[in-house]
Amino acid sequence: GGHKQIGCRYKPGHWTSAVIEAKANKDDFVGEMEIGVYQDKGTRPVGLDALPYRLTDRRDVALSKGRMKGLHGSFYVPPGVEIASGKMTLAQRRGLQRFELPFPLTRMAAYQYHFVVLARSPDRYGFLNAIDSIRPPGGEADMGKGDYHYSVALVRADRQTPVPDGALFWTGIAYVLWDDVDPKSLTPEQQRALVDWLHWGGQLIVSGPDTLETLRGSFLDAYLPAKADGAWALAPGDFEDLNARFTLKGQRALAPVGEWSGVKLRLATDSQFVPDNGRLLAERRVGRGRVVVSAVRLNDRPLIDWPGFDGWFNACLLRRPARKFEPNEYGDDPVVAWADATTHRRDDAALTCNLRYFARDADVPRSVYTFSSEIEEATANPSGMGALLAGQGGSSLLDEREANGTGLAAWRNFSPAANAARRSLQSAACVEVPGRWFVIWVIAAYLGVLVPLNWFVFAAMGRVEWAWAAAPLIAVGCTLAVVHLARLDVGFARSETNLGVLELQSGYSRAHLAKYTALYTSLTTQYEFGQDGMGGLVQPFPTVDNPKEFRMLPGQGLGTLEYWHGSDSWLRGFSIPSNLVDFVHAEEMVGLDGPIDVLRNSSGGWEIINRTGLPLHGVGVIRRDAAGRIETAWVGELDRLSSAGATFVRAEADKGPWWPGDRNRAVATKAKAVKGEANVRELTDLAEQVDDLAPGEARLVGWTDAPIGDLKIKPAAPQSRQVTLVVAHLKYAAPGPPEADVNAKEQVKQQMGRGRWRGREGSR
Repeated sequence: GGHKQIGCRYKPGHWTSAVIEAKANKDDFVGEMEIGVYQDKGTRPVGLDALPYRLTDRRDVALSKGRMKGLHGSFYVPPGVEIASGKMTLAQRRGLQRFELPFPLTRMAAYQYHFVVLARSPDRYGFLNAIDSIRPPGGEADMGKGDYHYSVALVRADRQTPVPDGALFWTGIAYVLWDDVDPKSLTPEQQRALVDWLHWGGQLIVSGPDTLETLRGSFLDAYLPAKADGAWALAPGDFEDLNARFTLKGQRALAPVGEWSGVKLRLATDSQFVPDNGRLLAERRVGRGRVVVSAVRLNDRPLIDWPGFDGWFNACLLRRPARKFEPNEYGDDPVVAWADATTHRRDDAALTCNLRYFARDADVPRSVYTFSSEIEEATANPSGMGALLAGQGGSSLLDEREANGTGLAAWRNFSPAANAARRSLQSAACVEVPGRWFVIWVIAAYLGVLVPLNWFVFAAMGRVEWAWAAAPLIAVGCTLAVVHLARLDVGFARSETNLGVLELQSGYSRAHLAKYTALYTSLTTQYEFGQDGMGGLVQPFPTVDNPKEFRMLPGQGLGTLEYWHGSDSWLRGFSIPSNLVDFVHAEEMVGLDGPIDVLRNSSGGWEIINRTGLPLHGVGVIRRDAAGRIETAWVGELDRLSSAGATFVRAEADKGPWWPGDRNRAVATKAKAVKGEANVRELTDLAEQVDDLAPGEARLVGWTDAPIGDLKIKPAAPQSRQVTLVVAHLKYAAPGPPEADVNAKEQVKQQMGRGRWRGREGSR
């Protein structure tokens, strides 16, 4: 067969979707494609994090002779893998043909993400690779380390647009720029993935003016901040607000060149014009994410030739903090840094990507996703390293940032939420064979019910012969009672315990579900895990609390897990030996009956409306007011399709627990977990932390015991129980005004030039 040489950037800890173009040269090809990840120049398979398995992606493929076709595949590079390469294998189903195609992989740092341009003519956005917002100048110190914040992918949207089908494959994408693309060039699965990605923090930049008409009535129409309201012949006065704020000292002002037209923007509900831009930009919050629409095409020559374009792009389109340019003693170009160095650290993933998932990112130490100045100083001063590590939880944080480089929104088996779930599973899924006295007591009770009590009841009724008919019913009832009391069908049982985290965005009926499952089997069992479609993910879940505690057994090799993709996805190859418990971690985006909404009632208070179709228990709401004070409201029960008022009271302390008495009334949220019972109290405490709650934000925390999700486990267990934490983001803080850069790059370059000239004169 033939193929186009490919290469791919990957982020460790993120699932990557890839499209490989191939064709069959001699005959039609029908077979299977496998993608694996290797180390040591493709000779050694990469093992999963703290697990005795490797993972391969497999799916059926068919190639017509002489026709190039895009083959969709995916791969996952675990945290801690510095250098990796990929290998695609095509094996003919009925025949001996087998092709292997190694392809290079380039690792992205924690703070680096993809910037995807979806355009009818994507090449017109090639200039993005040269602007400082995308590739900030860092001087000689940053040479050779991939000195970019965003990897720009110029994608032509056509019949097979190469973007992922599931939102959980979008975690390495920070921004999408959409320019005049037919929305039908994306499949329904791709459209749904993009909207899911938006709600969890993705940012969509829509380039006008024609795009607004193209998107009218499309899947994005309901999320656009503005509609087209006729043509707009631009005049110098239309740029006054923008120039006053973003044309810096020494820069030429933005003004029309010849005839320059755009589109008038008519604001939609819950939208605003971006401050200090006149009516050139409109924006709207979508869940945690954001959509911004421009009145002009973003690749118009007058705009990109304007000296202030990069600063405006950084502040208004990317919505990032102000920067400052400084002289560079090692080169001709100035270096750039964040203006507020005390708050914003260099190489901070939180400033390059807004995407967050509670189960992955809640309470993750900042040192995991940024190279902080404290670590820099401690590295330079080894005597201070011990105190630093003691204060930040050990050397694993340095290893995480330097070696793992997962950034935010990564798949994590050792996040605070995952660790809390693991500890709860270890308690809830404990397997205890009943003791001798339990067996004696059960037998005595059974005989007592079967003989004397049975005879006495029917003798009193004058129907002693009925005692014989009742005996089988008594035997069945006692068997069920023994199973319930022992928590185990002794000798031949399989059981599963599920702990979940369900995260919702207000007003949106889809949710992110992270499920952690403990499986027990009394006989060695091969398990398979299936999910509808191709958007879900599943892996074994480490049983150790720290990846450094994991050790392979003597002589043990890596088992192979095969992720089969078709109309459904199935993970195969996972085995549990007899009388042992093992764990599985699955994530997916799930559709609910409806959203959780917040409305204002007649008295101005909050009304929480539950349309999810799930009964919610232990519901509480936490919010931070405009002055930064914490207020809480205990709601209690929220049944399916019900509503309840939320009465807020001022919190007496700055930190929880907020409702310890109410939480301790339920077994699922008791402070001290009942052994053998599923408990989400540690997860609940994590969700009730308020350090990341900005003024104006509100969060609902509750739980449900209803089954959720599409994860199918074969063979199924006769005993299954589940408890799921529910976290709903009800309100987000309103965006503030965009921050202009402190100075202009051109001004610093002039200062550098004068400094070098004076230096040369002095030497003469």
